[in-house]
Amino acid sequence: SMPTWENFEGETNIDLVIVPAIDGNFDPSLVEMGDFESGFQVLHSLQNYFLLNELLAIGHVMPMVDTEELRATRADFAERFVAPRKFYMVRAANPQALMDEVEKVL
Repeated sequence: SMPTWENFEGETNIDLVIVPAIDGNFDPSLVEMGDFESGFQVLHSLQNYFLLNELLAIGHVMPMVDTEELRATRADFAERFVAPRKFYMVRAANPQALMDEVEKVL
């Protein structure tokens, strides 16, 4: 059977967000992201979660039901999620080099 999605109503213990990028051409780097960049990543993650960037068939994209209220709710969530957390962009040529960079902030 398929897994179910359950809403989590409690407090989360997420205190750090890592945005990884692996490419054989990257020198290892670890950069703390600012508020705008962090909010941008949160919003794009939400869009991916709701499949808003999906092409269902040629000429048919995933429909987006949107209102000003829903947009404000998403913006509020992104702002509240970003505020207490540090976000880092981590780049490296391979997974081991990436994890070596991540270890610096864990």
